[in-house]
Amino acid sequence: MQIQVHWIVDGRIDVEAESLEAAEEKMEAALREAILKIPNFVEDFGAISIQGKAYYNKDDEAS
Repeated sequence: MQIQVHWIVDGRIDVEAESLEAAEEKMEAALREAILKIPNFVEDFGAISIQGKAYYNKDDEAS
């Protein structure tokens, strides 16, 4: 019997960057590089997307 599993990996990390966009770009590049180091990752895990959103910590918001 074939059973489809939908999985999500949720994570949070502090990144040193000049802007929200720069932080997102930095993490996207790092994640893509890490995934490429794992043979057959996309095929073995059915990965179809990477999604993330940068935001300021509420105690450290930029004006």
